Order: sequence, then C-alpha cells, then structure tokens
Amino acid sequence: MIDAAVVAFRDSTDTDRDYMHGLFAALRGRDWGASGLERSALEPLLAMQFGAQESGYKTQFPDSQCQVIVYEGRPVGRLWLCRSPREIRILDIGIEPCMQCHGIGSSVLRTLLSEAQAAGLRVTLSVAGDNAAQRLYRRLGFEAIAAHPPYVEMQWHGASASHPPKEICDE
Repeated sequence: MIDAAVVAFRDSTDTDRDYMHGLFAALRGRDWGASGLERSALEPLLAMQFGAQESGYKTQFPDSQCQVIVYEGRPVGRLWLCRSPREIRILDIGIEPCMQCHGIGSSVLRTLLSEAQAAGLRVTLSVAGDNAAQRLYRRLGFEAIAAHPPYVEMQWHGASASHPPKEICDE
C-alpha cells in the first residue's frame, strides 16, 4: 500500500489535456475494446467520448474543478469535483490501470471524506451499477440512495458513515 501522505492534487491545466485524454482512453478503452471494435475505429470514438464528457461536466457543473492526482511527483489519475455549500459531488475519479490496487483511490476518497466531515458536508457520486468500485465506496460508508440504470446514486453522510479499517483492491 502507498503512503497516503504522498498523494497530492493539483489543478488541471491545458497542458494536462493529452494526459487526461490518454487516461480516459486507458480506462474506457478496456470496456470499449471488449466490444470487438478495431483500434482504428476505437480511437476516434474514445476521443469523441472524452470531449463529450469534458464538455458535459463543464456545462452541467460550471463551477466544477478538474484535478490531477499526483503520486511520487507524477500524474497517476484525475479527480473531477463540484463543491457546493451542501455537498462535494464526485463527478469522476480515475486512476491509471497500472497504479490501481495500491491504495491511491482509497487515499483520495479518505481525503475528500475528511474535508467533507470537517465542513459538515455530504459527498455524492454516481457509479455504473456493474462497477466494482461500489464495494470500495460502501466500505468507506457510502450508501446507495437511488438507481438510475445503468447508474447507482450513492451518498456519504459524515458522522453517520462508518469507516472500516483496510480495503481490499477494488479501485
């Protein structure tokens, strides 16, 4: 497991766009690649989906913030958040496939939960119903509050949420 103290965040800039696109392609490409599409058809589709997601977040959540997750001085993921007076909304969290299962996602989430706890905020997110990350979210105290297939809406409520000790790899 990683040392949570060395996981950091920085605001994403235009110079991070290629990294963010590559991360998106690495994470979403696994799913789309399983569909049998050839690489020549898959790459433009992923580029279009990346642009649509970015545009959608900026339109639907104009005050949102995209951050780069940094571990040992190098980018290892992204975190897209929307903070409001009532909640912290996790729009997207993604860790490079080669860096998953090392506790980085857990560290990121615990940092957010600590921030929310201190401010008396809830944390919300939407996750695909078949995404294994749901197990991690549940272990950290998130509860399913609604189903909008294919997604599940989850929420964390500070003091009422439990914080079990260690996680197994689900991030």
